[in-house]
Amino acid sequence: MSGDDEVRDGLAALDGYLYWQGRLAAAHHHAQAIADRLPWLSAAEREDLVRVLATAHTDMARATVRHICDRADQLRAEYEERYRRLRCRLVSVTAVVLTAALTSVLLLAAGRLLTV
Repeated sequence: MSGDDEVRDGLAALDGYLYWQGRLAAAHHHAQAIADRLPWLSAAEREDLVRVLATAHTDMARATVRHICDRADQLRAEYEERYRRLRCRLVSVTAVVLTAALTSVLLLAAGRLLTV
């Protein structure tokens, strides 16, 4: 792996880490906002509610990220297969065209040799 690849991988890992930390903070903030609407909760109940809601929010975010990653992998595979088929078709058409052109040139050359 080259240095550029290592840097790119490191930045991708850092980006993923920062994204996930943002999701955790948002989940906790969201859970606290809901708990703030319930002033009758005791401190322990409020803590439990914030923990449960933040966990649920985080689990949902994790499932969404996994779904997006799975879909991206699926699309990558579909497009790679489509690209492979198009490349095969292009090679086939090019071979046919070149064969036809070569045959035409050979027939013309043979025709000239016969008329000489």
